[in-house]
Amino acid sequence: MNKNFQAQILSAMLVLSAASTTVAPAFAADNGSSTTIVTTSVQKNDTALMDSIGVLLNAGDIKGAYEAVNKAIQANSQNATAYLCKSWVLYADYMDLNKCLEPINQAIAIAPDYVDAHMSKASVLKMMNDWRGAAKEYDVVISLDPTNESAMNSSIACKADLGDWSGLIENFKVQIANDPTNAQAYFNKAYCEAKLGARDAAIADYQQAEKLFVAANDTDRAKAVADELADFQKSA
Repeated sequence: MNKNFQAQILSAMLVLSAASTTVAPAFAADNGSSTTIVTTSVQKNDTALMDSIGVLLNAGDIKGAYEAVNKAIQANSQNATAYLCKSWVLYADYMDLNKCLEPINQAIAIAPDYVDAHMSKASVLKMMNDWRGAAKEYDVVISLDPTNESAMNSSIACKADLGDWSGLIENFKVQIANDPTNAQAYFNKAYCEAKLGARDAAIADYQQAEKLFVAANDTDRAKAVADELADFQKSA
């Protein structure tokens, strides 16, 4: 087996996307309009409010940020973005991760499909060393948007650290559904199946990975997969 290739192809399970949302993410720069009248309609992606809170926090004006968030919530108790922004203000003020989770959970309760809130919650849980909880939040994002590479890469990284082979297989199934020619996803899926002792499924996926690498004229990787498959088939 080509060990360099093995390390390279499996490294995807350990790499976090550089674009992952953080607890205090880069604020959106596109134009938007925050709520100015009392309403109870669900609101998310309030970019004007996000921009305003970003300016205040960058200036160190915690009090002003609190006032802006509270004003937005008073104007619309269903403004999920306002609760998400409140978590950033709390983090800047107290650095208390448990406090940060409360408004994030409120944002999710208001808008269960709010991707930014789920990504922020996952980031907080990771900082709390709750890898399983973080993976769950990333998987919610994936269920909402199967093409979200940041959530996918982060979910894979969490599950790899946990040794959650079954969970990883579900990730790779989504990658394959997104792109049936994704040879690496088949290889990674086979690797996890082998870890679980699912020999027939692993062999089938190793074979498919080899076939796809051959179709892509990637002879080196095709041979490496074939070698891995041969080694696996010889094992008890």
